[in-house]
Amino acid sequence: RSTAWAGWSNAVPARHAVRGAWVVPRLSCSGAESTVSVWVGLGGNATADDLIQVGTESACTAGVEHVWVWSQHGPRGRSRPYANIAVKAGDRVVAEVSREGSHRSAARVEINGVTQLRGGFDGHIGSTTTSECIVEHPSSFDGQATGLAEFHSVRFSECGVPDGAKVRSARPESWGAIEQFDGNTRLTDSGLPGRLGAFTVRRLSTDP
Repeated sequence: RSTAWAGWSNAVPARHAVRGAWVVPRLSCSGAESTVSVWVGLGGNATADDLIQVGTESACTAGVEHVWVWSQHGPRGRSRPYANIAVKAGDRVVAEVSREGSHRSAARVEINGVTQLRGGFDGHIGSTTTSECIVEHPSSFDGQATGLAEFHSVRFSECGVPDGAKVRSARPESWGAIEQFDGNTRLTDSGLPGRLGAFTVRRLSTDP
């Protein structure tokens, strides 16, 4: 698993779907180029070669903030940006991924109540043994190493297993906090699992 994560991971085997909701963080773009990504996924916290993710990424480049929706299918698959989907800081995002068989997965993204992405991916997907709601520091942007973006916090207002129109959180012993931002963030307000599985990731310090 990554050493640049903060969030929650459900280690119950054979999990086939996960859904999360968050507000895209607003960045302070006064310094060097930097990035932060918020996503939900299956298989990201396991050693298997099976991985499905969808989320938003925010970057500061040349002092300007950019935000886009992306997805990834398989650990060797490239992250796919969706330039045609308009998204910005302050937008509310609901994202969901699901495994629909050994050779197909699906992703859905809703922004401010409107579905903007609904699609499937073909290719082998084995057993997805973990599900995640994560804030991550991507290692690079456009091939260049970047710092962790300056943001105040990201709150997952939902994080759990889709159950019709609801989000059904896992049993308490099934979820574990991940705090691996090298001292840059702390997981707080960890009310998961609650009725909506809500928690907050806060950035506590600046990069050295």
